[in-house]
Amino acid sequence: MTRNGVKLAYISNDAAKNVTYKKRKKGLVKKMSELSTLCGIEACAIIYPSTCDSHPKVWPSAVTAHRMLSHFKMLSVVERSNRTMAQERLVRQRIAHADEKVKKLCENNHRKEITQVNLDRVPNSHIPPWLETESN
Repeated sequence: MTRNGVKLAYISNDAAKNVTYKKRKKGLVKKMSELSTLCGIEACAIIYPSTCDSHPKVWPSAVTAHRMLSHFKMLSVVERSNRTMAQERLVRQRIAHADEKVKKLCENNHRKEITQVNLDRVPNSHIPPWLETESN
């Protein structure tokens, strides 16, 4: 069963907007909690509401988030980017992986073509049963 895509559009109804915000915030906080528990990592989330008069929601707490952000800011640029993966690096890795697959497939096809050419040169009566192909 497939899920229907969410229509991305501004919600003009304030009541519906607030309900959607609360549901999404709850889901995001739950995912962050699961991520930190299952992976054994420290995580924080700062969620800004759509209205200007209310304060942002900070998970798990403002003190923890402040401590994590200050620790991150104290790291050097090399240490910050050491474990991150930029979009360009991710795409390059995927391209390299796809190139390896293409190379293996080309080698496999080349072997099959050589085998087929060699089999076409031999009369059908001399082909051992384990080398027979569907076309023969």
